[in-house]
Amino acid sequence: MAHRCSVNQVSLGPARGVIVSFVLAALFGAIIDGVFGSGWLLAWDARVAAWFRSYRSPGLTHVMTLVSWLGDPRLLVAASLGLGAALLAFARRREFLIAAAVLAGGAVLHLLLKAAIQRPRPAGAWLAAAHGYSFPSGHTVGAVLFYGLLAYLGAWMATRRAAARYLYIALGYIALGAVIVLAVGMSRVYLGVHFFSDILGGWVVGAFWLSLCLTAACWLRLRSCRP
Repeated sequence: MAHRCSVNQVSLGPARGVIVSFVLAALFGAIIDGVFGSGWLLAWDARVAAWFRSYRSPGLTHVMTLVSWLGDPRLLVAASLGLGAALLAFARRREFLIAAAVLAGGAVLHLLLKAAIQRPRPAGAWLAAAHGYSFPSGHTVGAVLFYGLLAYLGAWMATRRAAARYLYIALGYIALGAVIVLAVGMSRVYLGVHFFSDILGGWVVGAFWLSLCLTAACWLRLRSCRP
């Protein structure tokens, strides 16, 4: 029982998870202030957009369009349903419930924030179709939630084995997930459909919800193991 109830190496643990979630919430507050309050982020929006426009080319646009597709809601919904079916098929009920909370809850949070904030998208020529409000970026939030969850599940399963090489595998899952998340966010700025601050907001919102759900899951698991 002690082994089953111990905190996994890729888990922050409840206390540290709460701290991480609190820090992410504070960062989101700073981003909100930087866009809608003091406006200190608006100059960065302009600089980053200009930098990406200076590197636009047909070939790079094709690559960025493909990268952006990795965060497309239609792809992520289909992939999420497939993940849920796979977890149920392998009798991973706990992991299924975590995935449902992360993905469904995160989608609702994203929609509520967009409806509450109602930031228009950038003006100018877009290189991709887009609709709805701009902040936070839906592609970015979805990428953080889905690929972050995949990285967590992969790393969690890898670190259940004692061999040191499995820790490197776990780190590989996490690194791959981070690269995809960063690339999806940057592709949206390149394509002109989001401000850089929309991407920052998407990263932080997604990471906050993912951290909160994984922290709650860890706390519930440890609580259920108490005699």
